[in-house]
Amino acid sequence: DILVLAAYAAVMVFVGAYYSRQNRTADDYLLGGRGISPIALGLSLFATLVSTLSYLAHPGEMIAHGPMLATMVAAHPIIFLIVGYGLIPLLMRQPVTSAYELLESRLGRGIRQAGAAVFLLLRLGWMATILYATSSEVLIPLLGLDRFWIAPLCIALAVLTAVYSSSGGLKAVVMTDAIQSITMLAGAIATIVVIT
Repeated sequence: DILVLAAYAAVMVFVGAYYSRQNRTADDYLLGGRGISPIALGLSLFATLVSTLSYLAHPGEMIAHGPMLATMVAAHPIIFLIVGYGLIPLLMRQPVTSAYELLESRLGRGIRQAGAAVFLLLRLGWMATILYATSSEVLIPLLGLDRFWIAPLCIALAVLTAVYSSSGGLKAVVMTDAIQSITMLAGAIATIVVIT
């Protein structure tokens, strides 16, 4: 288990290093050169929206709530197509670096700052929850560690993510998310095959 986790971490760092060498401009780093595949973006959105928490919790929720959760999950492919082929390409053609610039141009600087602040607070809380849950509910039992290791594992996961994200830019984030999506989907398929 430790070797698999170490290999996975090494692949994530490699992806960040690979794309860091390809980035020539700020546009390459921040926007992936405005040329990222819609399929990779869709997989990245999937990994972003389906975290470790939801990946592990959905089976129990499906048993408890049945068709209601299935309806929500069934909408994801439609959302991915609309966002991947409609919204993101539209935003990528705009002469801006982020959606917050569009907020500022239409509604003023205060709305841009408020939108950015709310987004950052939500993301920080969300990421902290995912790091904690992944460490305490997945890695600690998987590796047979004492609960003392939850905080060091959270820090290690955060540092790993910061390294590949900050070194490779948006393309590294999208590609590592795509790898994570494929890994999650392969795990789900393998689980169904083993159970069957």
